Amino acid sequence: MLSCDEHGIVTGFSYHDGFLDGVLVSDDGTAARFAVRSIEGVRRILTLRGVVSLHLDGFRQGNIVGYMWLLRGDQASANLEVRRLLIEELGRPALPEATLAFVIDTSYGANVIAICATAEISEPGVTLDAASSY
Repeated sequence: MLSCDEHGIVTGFSYHDGFLDGVLVSDDGTAARFAVRSIEGVRRILTLRGVVSLHLDGFRQGNIVGYMWLLRGDQASANLEVRRLLIEELGRPALPEATLAFVIDTSYGANVIAICATAEISEPGVTLDAASSY
């Protein structure tokens, strides 16, 4: 499971100013994997399961990650920026408390917002090539 601070900002591994290198969505759309690479070059896979909605736009070579958030439904509604994204990109002004909102905010390239059940991060060194099954 991803760890977060009291504001829902993802913590526990280095990603700020790192890269979003790839995205893989399961055939049924209920799982998504994001290849992330720290500025030091450490690769990991961030996996969302129980995906209900996913919006990704602006994907380019060299997507630079600013921040990641993982918020419970009540936290997402209270965060003005995340709530705006939920409404504008997913048409969802509110979420059930048991649901999670996941956001990748980049300073360059792709931005991501998703509604999911769980989120986890791999150990260092895992790539999309090695992460074969859902």
